[in-house]
Amino acid sequence: MNSLESTPGTRSTENKENVIKKKRGLRMIDQMAISLAFTLVTGFSAGKIAESRQTEAKGRDRIASKSKIPKPKSYDERERLLKNRRFETETKHIETRDGDIDHETLRTILKETYPIGWVEDEIRIVESSPKRKPMPAKYGMGGVALASCYRDIDGKSEIVFHVDSRDESKEYVIGTIGHELAHANDWISDDHLTATEGEELRNRIKSRLRSPDRFLSSYVEEINNANEEEELETKAIEYWAEICEQYFDDATKLSVEDFNIVDGHIKKTDRLFGWLGAKERRYRLAGIKIEPPQNYR
Repeated sequence: MNSLESTPGTRSTENKENVIKKKRGLRMIDQMAISLAFTLVTGFSAGKIAESRQTEAKGRDRIASKSKIPKPKSYDERERLLKNRRFETETKHIETRDGDIDHETLRTILKETYPIGWVEDEIRIVESSPKRKPMPAKYGMGGVALASCYRDIDGKSEIVFHVDSRDESKEYVIGTIGHELAHANDWISDDHLTATEGEELRNRIKSRLRSPDRFLSSYVEEINNANEEEELETKAIEYWAEICEQYFDDATKLSVEDFNIVDGHIKKTDRLFGWLGAKERRYRLAGIKIEPPQNYR
């Protein structure tokens, strides 16, 4: 990254020499594990890199499994469902610079503060690793990965926070979870979308990349690949994750079009989801002070 100035969708850190930009959601392929992966980046220069993706996974013809999603008719019913439903996603503690997020707290955050269908139907485990993961080379940026989301061939995803999470705040790590969940719920990975619905979402996001009022993420803007088609696809994947992360954090900072894309997608499985109330509970559970947004939408 050439500029050290923060732009919307990117956060800088104070604990490293000079200013080291943090990046979101790298997608790559682990051919040995036959899995798709999406990696959150700590960028020492700029950005993330997309390795070639599995064509089979990207283009698979799937049938949406909407019938599996419970649809509460009131907010009270939704709250009871969130607290009492069976929840099989496994969690491990995550280390941050201002204390661990223990596995029970993380489990409650995942279970109760994200949209119905976004976690339990898509994520097998959220855990940490003591190892540092270098960035691949095809995003045209350097750095190491902070977190990765691997999609197994059976359709479930695994989110892994690498050792560099120890240098980040709880708030930053919590924000990262939203970004990684978005990768597990995009047009490639979301099993609640039909192939047609997935392609429609993909095309809408690609169209947003060319819009003058697009969400300005320096991470997305600086992805650079000699293969223009691959660069566009990679930017679309990351743009989706960036606007989802922003939606979970403060949806008032999204354009109307980006808000409608994310909100509409979420409402397919959780029509009563409210981003602000969810964020407030998420932050309370993690012990983070929350400032109310200036312009609540």
